[in-house]
Amino acid sequence: MTRSGIATAVAVLALAISAHTTESSAAEEIVKLWPGKAPGTEQWSKPETTEQMQSPAGGRAIQIIKNVTEPTLTVVRPAAGRASGAGMIVLPGGAFGALAWDLEGTEVARWLAERGVTAFVLKYRIHDGDETMTAKITEIFAKTPPAERFDAAMKVFEPRKRIAAEDAMQAVRVIRSNGKKYGVSPDRLGMMGFSAGAITTMSAVLEGDAASRPNFAAPIYGAMSSSHSPSKDSPPLFIAVAADDDTVAASKSTAIFQAWQTAKLPVELHIYENGGHGFGLGKPKTASAKWTDAFEAWLTAHALISGERTSQAR
Repeated sequence: MTRSGIATAVAVLALAISAHTTESSAAEEIVKLWPGKAPGTEQWSKPETTEQMQSPAGGRAIQIIKNVTEPTLTVVRPAAGRASGAGMIVLPGGAFGALAWDLEGTEVARWLAERGVTAFVLKYRIHDGDETMTAKITEIFAKTPPAERFDAAMKVFEPRKRIAAEDAMQAVRVIRSNGKKYGVSPDRLGMMGFSAGAITTMSAVLEGDAASRPNFAAPIYGAMSSSHSPSKDSPPLFIAVAADDDTVAASKSTAIFQAWQTAKLPVELHIYENGGHGFGLGKPKTASAKWTDAFEAWLTAHALISGERTSQAR
């Protein structure tokens, strides 16, 4: 990566062109994640901002949120009579410094709601960086061999990853304790994330206890950045990534797959020839454009949705 691309990689890890914009009649509501100020970041004071940013790969503008100090869940419900009883927490990516809110959040939630899944977009705590952290990341990209850059950067991001993971596990607790309100069965609550959101998802999967661990999960172009290994209670996984992802290499996804296979746990992996990083619901004119078809089939096979749309498509 050139020096001119470093700032983009640091600021937004998961911005690219999305193939779909979906419409839904589902009502949205906002739920506060923690009572009072979120623990551990009481001193964060920078105001939250929302802006439009052109994706690094070109194409449409993307909505970006920065400086989240009060984490929330945005609830996107299926249309009346369509709810399957399953729920999904959705975590957008953004290098733990921003959230690709529509590309990897609300658009995904609407796609899920259209298929009967009650979706919860997690606005987890993020900070847009400080000079020390930016300098460290810049040095990593300038001096570290490409094969070692991701792991080196994750060490710098570790404090932020921990905060995001705390929010993700709290989200599971909040939804499960209000399952009747949202029409979600406590044993049918999943989590899916993109890039940094996928890394956070894997932290919740591997480090959460019975009360804070999702029942199924989908890390999309993510990584297993945790010292923990899967246990007999670890949930089924669906994994998707593009072979030409030069931000979070496909080998990070295959490592998750291999860990689950070694533990003899249910897992499905899809590596698409192209699509790059941050393809959201699918990058047009690439192999990644149809990954949601495979995901829909997986949700159907696990009895999380009815599969009506999949069968009709055939």
